Amino acid sequence: MTLAEATISGVRAQFNVVLNDLRQALDGLEGEALNWRPVGDESSSIYMLVSHMMGMAGGMCAVARGEEPQRDRAAEFAAFGTKSADLLKLIDDTQAKVEQALSSTTDEMLASKREFVGNESTGAGMLAVMIRHLGEHLGHVALTRQLWEQLEAASG
Repeated sequence: MTLAEATISGVRAQFNVVLNDLRQALDGLEGEALNWRPVGDESSSIYMLVSHMMGMAGGMCAVARGEEPQRDRAAEFAAFGTKSADLLKLIDDTQAKVEQALSSTTDEMLASKREFVGNESTGAGMLAVMIRHLGEHLGHVALTRQLWEQLEAASG
């Protein structure tokens, strides 16, 4: 296995772990639970976070490959919906898109310097940033769910 193949294999494995954990975090959530913002307008709902996570994953994968990211970050943070099934479909679609991109990522793409939002790294480094950022927001989703469940239990 080449270093590039090992890198892609590791990214793929971690990406799939995050997505599986995200699917579990969405289990049983619908309606208001998906759109509740713990501290009002200064925070993001689960729906917003998942939308952002998927947009960011596709975008960072594109940057890692030297392509222009195709996403609307503002729309990700304005996202609203009442069905977890819609988010699960977004996750599935993003997983397929990222898998396709990873499968055709070359050694040169991984080793080449990239710049994104003022940060410079290699393509491989950009994939590491993608995984780190997904993990951060997975934690936000989990915490938001816990806070929502406590609020619901208290209001009884």
